[in-house]
Amino acid sequence: MAYRDHLTGCYNRNFLENFFKQNTKAEGTIFFLDLDGFKNINDHLGHEAGDFILKEVSLRIDKIIQKSPLTGANFRLGGDELVIMLIGAIPKEGIDEIAESLISSLSLWDFHTQEFNLSVSIGIVRYKKEEQSLRELLVRADNALYRSKVSGKNTYRYF
Repeated sequence: MAYRDHLTGCYNRNFLENFFKQNTKAEGTIFFLDLDGFKNINDHLGHEAGDFILKEVSLRIDKIIQKSPLTGANFRLGGDELVIMLIGAIPKEGIDEIAESLISSLSLWDFHTQEFNLSVSIGIVRYKKEEQSLRELLVRADNALYRSKVSGKNTYRYF
């Protein structure tokens, strides 16, 4: 329980640090995700609906990680901010494909009662083995995430 988010079952920030330390001998990719329109869901449908969405988002991310050719894990930092860390080398086209799968999967919602726009913005940073600290990489991924939100949301940007 010390390494899992109690709501979604995702790994938490504590485990992210351990996972990164255990995998610094390899290169990898970090995806920093933020749900677009999530606050509106909580405000209009309630926190139970928001909690359901967070659980479903976690499951959808896990499916995409499992289909990936790389080893990886899904982490919830808090609220609707999630991080995916994939370990290993992959061409940029492969990362683009994963990002597009995330956008497609996390933008399809049917709320039956009302129409809400819920999508995902993603910041991506690639790193070489033993190149940076996790803190530096997360700052860079967050910067790329900000640029994806500014550019219209429901997209991804690289640092």
